[in-house]
Amino acid sequence: MRLLLPFALVLSACGDKEPAEDKQDDTHTETDTEPQDADGDGFALAEDCDDDDSGVGGAERPFDGVDNDCDPSTPDDDGDGDGIAVADDCDAADPLGWLPPEEYVGDVKWGLWKFCAGCCERSIRGDLLLINNFGLTSLVGLAGLSSVGGDVELDRNIALTSLAGLENLSSVAKSLTIGSNPSLMSLADLTSLSTVGKDVDITDNDDLCEDEVDALVAQLTSFSGTVTNTDNLGTCPSA
Repeated sequence: MRLLLPFALVLSACGDKEPAEDKQDDTHTETDTEPQDADGDGFALAEDCDDDDSGVGGAERPFDGVDNDCDPSTPDDDGDGDGIAVADDCDAADPLGWLPPEEYVGDVKWGLWKFCAGCCERSIRGDLLLINNFGLTSLVGLAGLSSVGGDVELDRNIALTSLAGLENLSSVAKSLTIGSNPSLMSLADLTSLSTVGKDVDITDNDDLCEDEVDALVAQLTSFSGTVTNTDNLGTCPSA
């Protein structure tokens, strides 16, 4: 028994010993590895030329109308790819139009295919005289024409089937004459026309319904002349 006592004391002493306190410091500083993006546009600071503006950043994206890389020398500020900056483009969504409004001084008789090339809006200070143009089937070259300061005369154009190209024509300062165009079937492309300063003379168009002439005159908000609507022999839709 005397031999076991010291061993028991040793066990008791070991059992009463407190475990060593873990003095490891749990405090530490995290290193922020996330890229900084102050404006929340998805471009990190290193890729964003203006991290205070969420509308720009990253590589240039041509033809979106935004200077993405904040560099005016890149072809960025061009909404339609026509090579013209948005600020200088009359229609930044249409690559066929970029020139500012322009007035042509004089009468227009020929060269319709290029008259409004590049124009969003063009006017004529003079007359539009399309007479005896045997191969003329439409007026698409006049698509930007907004007003005519003199007369409009469309006469004896045997192949003219429509007035497509005059959709933007809103004003004729003097008289409107449409006569002896045997293939002309509709005036529907004159829906923007609101002003005729003098007379409306629409006669002898074999395929044109007289009701269309009446409808055209009814849509005018400014008109001070007389109306001639005779011998337009086209079949009118039944009421």
